[in-house]
Amino acid sequence: MNLSSQLQGHLWTIGLAGKNILFPPHIPEASFRWSAHVKSAEGEPVLITGELTEVDFARPDTLVLLVHGLGGSAHSAYMLDAARQCTRLGWSSLRISLRGVDSPSNDIYHAGLTADLHQLLLHPSLKKWRRIFVVGFSLGGHLAMKMSTESELDPRVQKIAAVCAPIDLVNVIHHIDSPDAWFYREYVLSSLKRHHHELVRRGHGIAPDYKVRRVHKLRDFDAFVIATRYGFASPEDYYQSQSVASRLDDIAVPLLYVGAESDPMIPSDNCKAALACTSVDTLEVRWLDRGGHVFIPDDVSLGFGGDSGVIPQILEWFELD
Repeated sequence: MNLSSQLQGHLWTIGLAGKNILFPPHIPEASFRWSAHVKSAEGEPVLITGELTEVDFARPDTLVLLVHGLGGSAHSAYMLDAARQCTRLGWSSLRISLRGVDSPSNDIYHAGLTADLHQLLLHPSLKKWRRIFVVGFSLGGHLAMKMSTESELDPRVQKIAAVCAPIDLVNVIHHIDSPDAWFYREYVLSSLKRHHHELVRRGHGIAPDYKVRRVHKLRDFDAFVIATRYGFASPEDYYQSQSVASRLDDIAVPLLYVGAESDPMIPSDNCKAALACTSVDTLEVRWLDRGGHVFIPDDVSLGFGGDSGVIPQILEWFELD
């Protein structure tokens, strides 16, 4: 990526993120707190929370599940905007906060923990929707893609879209831990450290808090916290075993991948190389020449007709046969 493209990616990511801080998206009307208990691999109940926005026109039988990225939550600006776009076009949506993010949970999520998503879709409160679509952002997109390769996938899930999602976790972590991505790394780590500190405060800490507070690399956080909690032999074992890169041929439902050429967190070259290794006909890919990490200009088109913007375009794609 040349210097001009790098600068553009930073400007789109930081500029649109800053705009959302100054002028946060409105919470969609008819939204209310949603929660469900799922079970950990050890059989312990884990609370998952979110915000459910019900819409009874246009698509009353359809729900869009929205999954946030690393360090994000159901209240992240891009999640709020996605829910608002769904509401505007008549689609109900559920934006969730992953394990340990926005609830008094005793646990923490990781990049391959799809079991929670499979379980929450079975919650009684979601049974009335006959069609479900999934949109994941960044790490949430990775989870959504991994979901699509697994036999546990709810048969109501018709299509999945991933926005600025990592494909090969090893390469992405290497990039995020490089000097080029220090600003984004520190932002994500501050959120992850805060989540772990809350676990410590409630007596469920996974590693000594003083060690976690001192880390300045995502790999080190994963070594102290994620590998320890989930029994991975090392961070590399975690990345290799959970990465969707080796599972792309198993994608079982139509999946749309949307990436930004200038994404400063998820290198497009690495993603393109990984995506090129599969010829599965259930995968469709769109690359945008404008935009940063999960923050994309409102006037973009993916070529599906209808209104411009990433979410309106994805909803148009959901409706295509």
